[in-house]
Amino acid sequence: QAEDEIALNGTTDRSREIIEILRQTTCTKELVTFIGFHPDKTVGVETVCPNCNARIHQLSRFCVSCDFRLTVPHRCIHYRKLTDGLVWASLFSRLGLTLPYSVDDVLSEARRCRPWRNQHEIGLENFRLQLYLLTHIIYILTRWGRYRLDASVLAEELFFLR
Repeated sequence: QAEDEIALNGTTDRSREIIEILRQTTCTKELVTFIGFHPDKTVGVETVCPNCNARIHQLSRFCVSCDFRLTVPHRCIHYRKLTDGLVWASLFSRLGLTLPYSVDDVLSEARRCRPWRNQHEIGLENFRLQLYLLTHIIYILTRWGRYRLDASVLAEELFFLR
């Protein structure tokens, strides 16, 4: 299996071929739709319970499946889309490719999600996705642990994670 793995660093013919294919598709609408992230569209109306993922009626005050108290309107932050956007933008940037948005665009959008919320405020599923986003912000800024991050850069996030 190790023989089938390709380092996408542009040093082999196969990796250069893959990078060129990616370069030709990076600005297509289909790719952006696949990734799911679009700056300024990370806040929406919830159609599923943020605690258990059951479908909810827009006028409901409580989830019929888990009895989680819903806020009205059911405003949600699409943490998964932010995480996907961040990871893909970072990967494409490292390959020398561009998307219609950058890591900085995603980080700017993520800052708008502050203050970070606890499980009782946003439900278990959204809480998990929020933590996943926060850990990936740290991963991206440290180049997956290669560099040390100054605690002042993400003071609010690090305080929340403690």
